[in-house]
Amino acid sequence: MAFDPAIAAKADTILARILDPETDGQRYPLYAELRELAPVYRSSLPLLDGCYIISGFDNCQTAMLAKEAVQNSVSLESMNIRYEGVHDDMVRRWMNFRDELADHDRLRKLFFPYFTPKALAEVRSEVGLLISSLLDSLDTGEPVDVFSKFCFPLPSMVIARMLGIPMDDMDHFHAVMDEMVGAMARVQDLDAAALASRDEKASTFLNFFRGYLERRRAEPANDLISKSGLAAPAAGVSDEDLLAQYVFVLIAGHSTTADSIGNALIALDRNPEQKQLLLEGKVPMKQAVAELMRWDSSIGTVNRYFIEDKTLSGVTIPAGSRSMMLFQSAHRDPAKFENPDELDLTRNNAGDSFPFGGGRYFCLGQALAKIEVEDALTAFLARYPNYRVADLEWQGMLVSHGPKRLMVELGA
Repeated sequence: MAFDPAIAAKADTILARILDPETDGQRYPLYAELRELAPVYRSSLPLLDGCYIISGFDNCQTAMLAKEAVQNSVSLESMNIRYEGVHDDMVRRWMNFRDELADHDRLRKLFFPYFTPKALAEVRSEVGLLISSLLDSLDTGEPVDVFSKFCFPLPSMVIARMLGIPMDDMDHFHAVMDEMVGAMARVQDLDAAALASRDEKASTFLNFFRGYLERRRAEPANDLISKSGLAAPAAGVSDEDLLAQYVFVLIAGHSTTADSIGNALIALDRNPEQKQLLLEGKVPMKQAVAELMRWDSSIGTVNRYFIEDKTLSGVTIPAGSRSMMLFQSAHRDPAKFENPDELDLTRNNAGDSFPFGGGRYFCLGQALAKIEVEDALTAFLARYPNYRVADLEWQGMLVSHGPKRLMVELGA
């Protein structure tokens, strides 16, 4: 179906506002406008020229699960992964962006055993200890930046333990983490300096893990780097691919979880009656987290490349087209969720949302992320039931969504 150029132009005006970093934290009304006007359309914005924008729940879910839609190097063009540099080469090696599905499956199979329920059961007690140590370090006097002191370090510490990175190296580890995450999530204004910065950060991490891989192969330990490093040759996985996966596990296992904890604390502060339900034990934390992730998910967009024609809402997306699914918009779709703009921890279908994606490319570490968010919120609320958000600053990104600074009065 030919799409009305006038409607597409108006939709692009809304989308341009969504892409503006200044609208982070205020995008849901814009998503509603776009969803109503053009649930599926072809954008002509310079950054996304030719990319199909998908904003409704059913359409996003269909595209996410469709065999006609894949994640590959072409789908990455919506994230400005377009040139041959260290950073872009590394990202193209990540399991979820391989051009050959067989490569994706081989890499995923290599890492899957470390994220099974049995493997994570052994990690959960360690997560609890890390949460307690971080909470012990918070100053209850003046307002504290809970994001930098709690939400941000927790998931990276958990992944570091799983990978086998000693805590003595954590200072160096965190020194480049924040810059790396920010550099990877930028989708606008990438000049030569920004591209060079991305390459520099990628090189830092790859060299960081190269040293660990060499040492673990010489002296294996009971950690992910040792086990995957020893198993990789037999699995047909090169060292360059392996090193790229370590960065992928680190980034994927860190930013989404950190943002989810921060977003949840903000959501509960803004909805005190819902927080009270948790404090009184009237809602299981697992159910509450599902709704918190639906209401303000940390993953803003996911990209797909269509290898065959696909029709959504009467619009045919031709083979060879890129698409961008707006997950946050999908999770506030009234066609799927009743009163979607209300946070309702008793909602019975919040689990139908897809904050970690789905289908062939579902997040390998989603079970670990849920454990961290559930346990972090449980411990934080138990210790600081009267906390109050004093000030916050959003990161200003679209691919990922979360606070950059979260000043909290912890209370008695």
